[in-house]
Amino acid sequence: MTAVLDACAVIAFLREETGADVVERVLMQQDCMIHAVNLAEVYVDALRRGESKEVANEMVEDLENLGLEVRADLNPALWERAVEIKASGGIAFADCFASSLTERVEGKLYTADRKEMQRFADSSEFEVTFIR
Repeated sequence: MTAVLDACAVIAFLREETGADVVERVLMQQDCMIHAVNLAEVYVDALRRGESKEVANEMVEDLENLGLEVRADLNPALWERAVEIKASGGIAFADCFASSLTERVEGKLYTADRKEMQRFADSSEFEVTFIR
């Protein structure tokens, strides 16, 4: 099963926060992907921490070298589903793309966003693993 990582899972991994070990294990053992919208959040996090664009670019390159596939597709089926999820409320727009991608690839979403993603974990829409 393909693992889909959201931004908070990747940030936890990069910053060696709680749950980083879970993300590392997934990156080493499974096919993993992230939507470009979520990767952009990781990039923004680096810039907000005062890191340069060069450092942010190196982080992205390191993730890709670990085998993380970046999905940049925005076909109507993907973004329309993301919009439907957003319209249902309670979830950040970028996480809607992670959710839509997870459904599309019939994967498992890895996240630290328990508050926002618990409803998906409680439903059968797709499988969610909380890294902490």
